[in-house]
Amino acid sequence: MRPIIGFCFLILLLGACAPKTEPPPEPTPVAAGQKDAQQEYLWQVMRRLAQFPYIPKATATVRESGTVLLRLTVSRDGRLLDVGLERSSGVPSLDAGVIESARRASPYPPLPAEIQGDRHRFLLPVSFRYNPRR
Repeated sequence: MRPIIGFCFLILLLGACAPKTEPPPEPTPVAAGQKDAQQEYLWQVMRRLAQFPYIPKATATVRESGTVLLRLTVSRDGRLLDVGLERSSGVPSLDAGVIESARRASPYPPLPAEIQGDRHRFLLPVSFRYNPRR
C-alpha cells in the first residue's frame, strides 16, 4: 500500500498579504459578513479537497514535502473555472498532484450570497507532509 501525502490547509484570502501604506478602514457589517462568508467557503473547499488526496506514483516523491499556493477560480454555481499555481512547492510532481486533486474535487459548493459576482478567485496554501502511518 502506498502512503498518502497528507493535506494541511491554511486560509489566505486574495490580497490579504498585500502591503498597505495606511491603516485599513473599519470594516462595515457587509464587508465583515463577506469576509466571514469567504472564510467559511474556503473551509468547505478544503473539506472537499481532502476527499481527493494526492497519492504519489513515484517512490522518490513519497518522501517529498512542500507547500503549494493554489489559485482557484470558482463560478457562482461551484464549477471550477481555473486552477493554477501562484507559488510552486519546488517539487514538480507535488505541484501537478495538487492541481489534479483540485480538478478531481470539482464541482465545489455554490458560492454563498455574501460573496458578490459571478465568480471568485481564492488563494489556498496546500502543504504536503509525508505520513508513513497512512
